[in-house]
Parts: sequence; C-alpha cells; structure tokens
Amino acid sequence: RSRGLGDVYKRQDLVSPLSDQEAPARQLEDILSSVQFASNYLAEFEQPRGMLSKLSGTKILLSPEEYGRITREFDYRQVVRKCENLSATRAHLAAEHNRLSSLQKELLPWTPLDIPLEQLRSTRSADLFWGSLPIGNYSRLESELSELTDQFELVRVNQDERRDYILLFCSKEFSPQVKESLAQLDFSESSPVELKGTPRQILKELELELSNNLLAQQKAIEESKELVAFRPQLLVLIDHYSNLLQQKLIQANFARTAQTFVAEGWIRKRDLPSFKKSIETEFEAVRVLPAEPLPGEEPPVLLENTRLVEPFQMITDLYGTPRYFDVDPSLPLAPFFVISLGACLTDAGYGVVVALLSFLALRLFRLGQGTRRLLQVCLWGGLSTIVIGILTGGYFGINFDSLPPSFQSIKILRNRFMLFDPLKNPLIFLEVCLVFGFIQICVGLLIRFYRNLRDGMFLDGILDQVSWLAILNGAVIFALSKAGVVGPGAGVLGKWMILPGMATVVLFAGRANKNIIARLGAGLFSLYGITSYLGDVLSYSRLLALGMATSVIALVVNTIASMVSHIPVVGMLAMLLILIGGHLFNIAINLLSGFIHTMRLQFVEFFSKFLEAGGKEFKPFRKQYQFLLVAHKE
Repeated sequence: RSRGLGDVYKRQDLVSPLSDQEAPARQLEDILSSVQFASNYLAEFEQPRGMLSKLSGTKILLSPEEYGRITREFDYRQVVRKCENLSATRAHLAAEHNRLSSLQKELLPWTPLDIPLEQLRSTRSADLFWGSLPIGNYSRLESELSELTDQFELVRVNQDERRDYILLFCSKEFSPQVKESLAQLDFSESSPVELKGTPRQILKELELELSNNLLAQQKAIEESKELVAFRPQLLVLIDHYSNLLQQKLIQANFARTAQTFVAEGWIRKRDLPSFKKSIETEFEAVRVLPAEPLPGEEPPVLLENTRLVEPFQMITDLYGTPRYFDVDPSLPLAPFFVISLGACLTDAGYGVVVALLSFLALRLFRLGQGTRRLLQVCLWGGLSTIVIGILTGGYFGINFDSLPPSFQSIKILRNRFMLFDPLKNPLIFLEVCLVFGFIQICVGLLIRFYRNLRDGMFLDGILDQVSWLAILNGAVIFALSKAGVVGPGAGVLGKWMILPGMATVVLFAGRANKNIIARLGAGLFSLYGITSYLGDVLSYSRLLALGMATSVIALVVNTIASMVSHIPVVGMLAMLLILIGGHLFNIAINLLSGFIHTMRLQFVEFFSKFLEAGGKEFKPFRKQYQFLLVAHKE
C-alpha cells in the first residue's frame, strides 16, 4: 500500500455545500493554502530519509480508487485545525521560554542579594540605582560620589569577569549629578520587574516554569508527530486542489456569453483529429475548429526525441527552450556530451562503477522524470568512460609499471587496446581534445547552415556559415602543411580556402548596412571573430585537465592505501577503507566537475553557433501531480 495511507478522518462537518468541482477559485485558494500550511508544518516531524529512500522516489503511488476515496472522505479540516493550534501553541511556548530564560539570565548575577526585590524601591528622600558597571569603574564611581556628597550608600552585590553588579542609594538632591556620572561610566540599569521574593527564590520558580514549559513543548511535538501519518493524505489534496484551481483559472480566461463559451489553445497537429472526434462525439453542442496563428504569433515548443536521445533534453532544458523555428539541439549534443563526460573521467574502472550504479538505480527504484533522465545520461557517460578508459589504459588509477612480473599478461592485454597514456603523453591527449572541440564547433556551424537552408535562406548560409567553415578548415589544413603533417599541395588548398572565406566575411558580414564604409568596417570587425573561434577550441583543453586530475587523484589514493597497508593489525582494513572511500570520492567529485564543464562546453562553445533560446514551452492543460503517481497497481 501507499505509505501512510491507513486510517483517515471522515469528512463529516463540511463547511460548504459545494462540491470540489463547483467551488469558486477563491475558496480553492483558501483550501490549498491551509492544506499546504499543514503539510509544511508536519514535514518538520517526519523521520529523515536515507539516500536509498530518496533515490527510490518521493511520489506516493495510488490507485484511482484510493485517490477518489481520499479526495472524497478525508477531512483535512481536522488535521489543519490541529496543526494550526499546535503551531500557535509551540510559538507561544517558545516565546515564553525565551522570556523566562532572559529573565533567568538577568537575575542570576543577583543571587547573593538576600533582599526581596519588592523592597528595592526608591524612597521619599532617596533614589535607588541598581545595575552593573564594567570592571574597573566601581572605584571611580565610589570616588566621584565621595567628592559629590556623603549622602549615598554603594554596595557591590556580585562580580564576574566583565562587570560589577551594584546597588546605589543616594539623596534625591544629588540624583541628577549621580545619573550623569553613571552614564559616563557605562552603567547598565537592570530592567525593573514586578517580581516578589529574593533572587534565589525567584530563580527556583523560574527553573520550575522553564521545566514545565519544556514539557509542554515536548507534548506539543509528540502530538504533532502523531499527525505525521496524515501528511501523505495532505499531499494528495495539495495535488488535487492545485489541479482544480488551475482548471478554474484557465476557465476564467474563456470568452463567454450567457449561453456559450469559447476556448482557444494549442494542440499537437497529429492529435487534432482524435481530439476533435472525441470532444464532438461526447458533447453534441461543442465544435472544435482549427485556426491559423496570428501574424507574429510564435507557437509553443514541444521537444520530442527517441528513447536514446530523450534523456539529453535535460541539458537543453537547463539552457532554455529553443524557439519554435529553431533546431532541437538534443540529438546533436548527445554524442558530444557523452564523449566529453567520458574524457573527464578517463578510467575504465570508474566507468564500470558509474554505469553499474546508474543501471541498478534505474531498474530498482521508482524515479521522477528528472532523476531518471540524469541517471540515463550518467549511464551513457559511464559506458563512454569505459571505452575511453580502455583506450587510455586507466583502471582505478593502477600503476601498471609497478606491478610484479606475474601480472605481465594483464599488462600485455592492457597495452594491446591502449592508444596512449595521458600521464605519459599529455600533449597527445591535448591534441585529441582540441580536434574534438574543433569538430563540434564545425558541427554547430553546419547545423546553423542547415537551418538557413530549411528556412529558404540559402545565401545567408553561404555567406555566414560556409565562409567561416572555409576559413577555419583552411587554417587547419595550412597549419598541418607547415608542420609537415600533410604535403605542400594541401597547404596551397588551405590557403585558397582561407582567402575567399575572409573576403566573403569582409564584404558581406555587414551587408545589413547601406553605407559601403560602414559595411566594410562591420565586415573587418566580424573577421576579428576568428579569435573567438580560437578561444572556443582552446576551451576544450579543460577535458585534458579534468581527465588528468581524475587519473592523478586515483594514483594518489592507491599510493596512500599502499603506504598504510604495512601498519600492523589494522593495515589491511585501513587500506580497504582508503581505496573504497578515496575512489568513490574521486568518482563523485570528478563526475560532478565533468557534468559542469561539459555543460559549459555545450552552452558556450556549441549552442552559441546555432541556437537561440527564448521559446515558450508547450504545457498542455492536464493534471499535474507533484507528489502523486496515480496508476493501477500491478
């Protein structure tokens, strides 16, 4: 059964005769506010959930029958009323506890005083001052009073590390001068309180009151804990009344007359025929008519991808919804994101751990859409890490050169698949990362070129994207020729790719300007953008930094574990703890870093070449469940 959905209060004292469907929006808002208050109040007293419990999902699983029974029969008013009373009681008790504690703290230094406080009053001829002075000012006060008059009595009742606590009686004749002296000596007057008895007697009474106060607070807490069992039902009602309120608010926007109403909205084109048929069949007096968007009106965006690509919509959603006429970047970013994430870990052993944990979590736990997408991306990242780890020879940071000869066959097997060792050949790793980044940037320009072709802007694609593709690829070919990697003929080809491309940018990048001088100036300034492309490519060197950091930390963990293994008795246990804890920490911290920096590469270096965020997400009117999963139980 769903957690906490046992006995329920029966709804017996309905305040309104209206059903939930008939309730006005204002009443639904009041109900929702009260239920949310009770839920938030009781959340404080729930038992903390472990990591596995959190991963297993937070939604409450209900059958339609259970959902209907709770929304019809559960009397939330009793629970809300009790929560409001308990919350007010606890607030009052806490305020009273603070008042008593403050009074106790104030009276504590006056414990040596045996005079009842009600007797500490000014008389007809003398004024009483009682309070405290900073240490060192007592003798100064006594000296000033002696010079002023002999009609005073100064008593030091107590003393602590910082202040002297005094009683001072003086003639009313000299009160103004005494007040002035006390003010100069930083005298702090005790707050007058209407209490009777000596400080000791009062402190005993305060201690008893504080004890009773704490007992009352604990009782209120225990009563609150007893109500926690009803929090799941409150969460059910939060979703229920949120959907009803949303329905009312949407209906409020309908155009209506005395007998009719008109509702406008968006629907997927392929869903229109079935929607029209079902509505007009069910309701004889209803007609569904298609309508064209108004001039300048941009439809909302619904991203739809295959099961393999769908998890990567999470990355796109973090950046922002694309415009309706833009390109969904989820598919092109998926392989680049997976490879970049794998390059940040570069350890086949780590890849196995990430992939295995992600797979088990997806199979064993009931997860929300966001968590499921994240784990699916982690699964693909783990598989990518396995491949890249095999190609770079990384297996839990093991230093294969230090292994004994008995492991020679394992070393041979590793070397058979390894292309290079990043720790021994970091420049090769850097070159691979830069080539990978260059390819992704070119793909971004090609996507923009495709969009221009799709929208009938062939000339814009040639002038804006093809020109830069020619410049960038020509520069690479020319540089490789100069480095002797390719022949001189390729260098000539590269040069003749660069020059027309640069000329195109200078002549046509500022074509929006009518003035020829401004046009050429804008073109020359646009040509300076080659430094931006160079910076974008160099940004991919962060993959090298993160990949090597993962390998180095793994190597350090193994080294420390090897050192402590020689400790007598506990050495092997300490080694296992360091290996498990150290490698898990390394996986977690570098997986997090890999996600952050890989997303940055997509957002800044890749998306900027073709994507314009700012679209409006398509949110169809339907029931939204934040806490529930309503389905038939198997």
